[in-house]
Amino acid sequence: MSKESSLELKVGMLVVAALVVLSGFVLVLGGMRLEKTKTFFVEFDNPGALQAGAAVRIGGAKIGKVTDLEFRGHAPERKTGDLMIRAKVDVSAKVLPNLHDDATFYVTTQAVLGEPFLAVDPGTPGRPSIAEGAVVRGLDPPRIDLFLAKAYELLDSIVDTLRTKKGVLGQLADDSAAVMHVVRELAEENRERFSRTIDNVDKLTGEGVLLAQDARRRLNDARIDRVLDRTDALTANLQKETPALIADARSTLATIKVLLDATAGTETDREKIKKAIRDGEELLAKGNAMATDGAVILAKVKKGQGTVGAVLMDDALYDDIQTLVRDLKRNPWKFLWKD
Repeated sequence: MSKESSLELKVGMLVVAALVVLSGFVLVLGGMRLEKTKTFFVEFDNPGALQAGAAVRIGGAKIGKVTDLEFRGHAPERKTGDLMIRAKVDVSAKVLPNLHDDATFYVTTQAVLGEPFLAVDPGTPGRPSIAEGAVVRGLDPPRIDLFLAKAYELLDSIVDTLRTKKGVLGQLADDSAAVMHVVRELAEENRERFSRTIDNVDKLTGEGVLLAQDARRRLNDARIDRVLDRTDALTANLQKETPALIADARSTLATIKVLLDATAGTETDREKIKKAIRDGEELLAKGNAMATDGAVILAKVKKGQGTVGAVLMDDALYDDIQTLVRDLKRNPWKFLWKD
């Protein structure tokens, strides 16, 4: 009886030991921890291949895991603009205060074919920490699978088009080759003309540059500025003084008429005075016309028209006259004697 009890005790102890070892393996392989954790949520439009049970890491160090992925498309409290997938994340209670409100959550892998996990950039120290139960925004991973699917569909469409439109594409290629052949023939036949055109354009560009430089030099000449200033001053004086002179003359003539009417005399004397008045009026009219003509002449001189305008505005002629005057001052005998 004691032997049977001893055997049962040994078997029981073996079973208990096996259960303890099995539980340890489950805890180790499942990444289960006995430390206190805190929960918050990370939302994605599409988290890619992220699965429940995936690790949460900071710089390779595991700080928790994704315990659940919830589809929010049918949630009654979901608002417009809310994301589709909400990941429930459990992290160590010691780590959560180090995750700030500007932390970045993104899905990545340790290698090209590695298991995806949730990586965390903790954010800026000094900013508020993420509260327990908070909902934060995660960065969606690149949809390589979607890109490959669309690229395959595009390539399949291109291949199908090339297969079904082979005749049209062949005709298009032939027409393009014919057009290029015609263009090449035209270029060869008109090569000299093209060359002359290019040369003419080059010469025209050079002449335009020289013309612009010459115009700039002329506009910057101090002598032209002085001539224009003097012409403007003379015109302004004429326009200012002429109306006053004409008004004074008219006033004088009116006074003379009054005196003539009031003064008694012979008919011959009155006729002489009237004639003198008419002559004065004609003289005033001619003076007014001369002033107007003078203003027109000054305007033409200012534009460089006529002999005087050419003398004042043409640099070469101005220099020649200045040289001639200087030479006559030095050699006045040239007025009387010619070699």
